[in-house]
Amino acid sequence: MRVFIALGCMAACVFAGCSYKAGLEQTTLKTEYRGAIKYTAEDISQEKAEWGVVVFRLNKMIGTGCEASKTVQQNERVVPYRLGVESGNFVQGLASTVMLPITLPLFALSGSEGKVLGDHLKTIGNNLNIFQATPPEDTYLLNEPVALKPIGGPRQTGWQPVTEERIFPVEKARVELRIDSLRFGAEEATDENGVVSFDIRGVAGAVAIPEGEGVAEVAAQLIVKDASTSGDLAVIPTTVRIPRRSPAP
Repeated sequence: MRVFIALGCMAACVFAGCSYKAGLEQTTLKTEYRGAIKYTAEDISQEKAEWGVVVFRLNKMIGTGCEASKTVQQNERVVPYRLGVESGNFVQGLASTVMLPITLPLFALSGSEGKVLGDHLKTIGNNLNIFQATPPEDTYLLNEPVALKPIGGPRQTGWQPVTEERIFPVEKARVELRIDSLRFGAEEATDENGVVSFDIRGVAGAVAIPEGEGVAEVAAQLIVKDASTSGDLAVIPTTVRIPRRSPAP
């Protein structure tokens, strides 16, 4: 009879270990915005300090009037299988199962809460569940670095209004600089900080700088070609500052 009771307890513990899930986690792969996105350009050519090279830092401001949609991935949290750790815990689970005829009455006599006994049985179940380590809680010994197992494919959420204002660099985008008065046009790409450089030395020498002035300001446009998912172009009016060139030594 005791053998059947022990086997029944073991089956219950294994079932508890197998049925326990480490949990689900949702990660955001990409966020897209649309609506009244504002683009700004800051001339940081002085940081470059090279004549005829203009440098801009481009930012986009997301706030009221914009909508956001996320591409998300549902994942299952999985604790990697470790033979050494699992084997040791499996032996510990067997020992705990054998001791159940003693530990169960002790729990009953001690007046402990049912949760304590439940956690004890859950721990035994996870120890016995050698083929799938799923800790009953984050503080459990088997909580090795958690891996994520994708469930299905990425999916896109609906468009939701943006309630908080945020500023992002316009990174990895194609940007064209146009200076109509100099008949100049060139296209470059921003880096991860939204910084883009243009070499205008070929036309900068033709700019007439007023007498007594050290810098000439020329109207220009920056056209962000990867501005939105709809393919619209973002045009940023700006000014290119061309300093007087120092005479060659």
